[in-house]
Amino acid sequence: TRFKCDWSSDVCSSDLVNGGVLEYGGGWPRIENLDADLTFRGRRMDILARDGTILGAKIARVRAEIPDLMAAQRMLSVAGDAEGPTAEFFNFIEKSPVSAMIDHFTAGMRAEGQGRLALKLTIPLGNVRDTRVAGVYQFLNNSLESAEAFFPAADQLNARLEFTDASVRVAGATLNVLGGPASLNASTQKEGTRINIAGRVNMDNFRRTTNSFFAQSLNGTTDWKASILLRKQFADLVLESSLQGVASSLPAPFAKTATESMPLRIERIVANAQQDRIIASVGSVVSAQLQRRREGARTVFERGSVNFGGTAAESDKRGVWVSGGLKQLDLDQWLAVLKGAPAGGTRSEEHTSELQSHLNLVCRLLLEK
Repeated sequence: TRFKCDWSSDVCSSDLVNGGVLEYGGGWPRIENLDADLTFRGRRMDILARDGTILGAKIARVRAEIPDLMAAQRMLSVAGDAEGPTAEFFNFIEKSPVSAMIDHFTAGMRAEGQGRLALKLTIPLGNVRDTRVAGVYQFLNNSLESAEAFFPAADQLNARLEFTDASVRVAGATLNVLGGPASLNASTQKEGTRINIAGRVNMDNFRRTTNSFFAQSLNGTTDWKASILLRKQFADLVLESSLQGVASSLPAPFAKTATESMPLRIERIVANAQQDRIIASVGSVVSAQLQRRREGARTVFERGSVNFGGTAAESDKRGVWVSGGLKQLDLDQWLAVLKGAPAGGTRSEEHTSELQSHLNLVCRLLLEK
């Protein structure tokens, strides 16, 4: 590289940095394929990039500067914009110190679609661990999925994600999830990152996304809300809905008209990577507390209790224990529903026979109360 110098103003510059690489801090993905101007003004250094990539994402208008090369505490500032697939943005987060800074907020998320990143880094070259980060990522009509979020994939996501080395914030995001429109807000709190979502589910649309035989028996629309707490890649969840506006053709005791309210509440509390607890209730009909454990690709119920007509208590005995009472339960109707489950949820004759014996036992226990 050749420099052109104006000694009267103490400036030397070059515009011949082509295909270069900028490593701007330990642990940070480097900027490659750099096409940039390099300028020295006395003790100051500036790099102005016209083109380049970070982990495959195209960048533009990137500026790096060290105000005083001779200072005892030299500071490197890097600021720039990038545009590309959101998946590459998540890749940048995971391969940089930002992931730990924001408590692995994006870990496990999968995205399709494009977005725009504006990023500013302030890096003390003598102690890069004290790096300060400020950035904004704009999701542009994305699809987003997270295995830990306990939700099906969301689409048509338009959001502005603001993040620093200490916090994450999303305000007024819009998306489609559970078959209908929703709004999302998120912010970093003491215990983790809190995400609040409110939406309206359309069962006609939701049925197209699931093989659940329960969903196939529901019609109508209803409002719902959810609160998700992300902490160290784990997601605690509370989901609530009155279910008013949804009609159920399931057999008793889950049959209802659209005008009736039957409050649904599902809570998930994560203990560790292998265990979680589900606390659920459907009106005054049934409640459950279930301890689950992951065994490879399977999830098994270690222990729990299900109570019909009352509140389920936490169980300390292995297995799932059923108690309570029902005024009416038609086993034949339930077996007909289960046998008619759609593809992906069908039962073999052997499985149906086994299920019938279990349901017979439940019926006898409940109806004899």
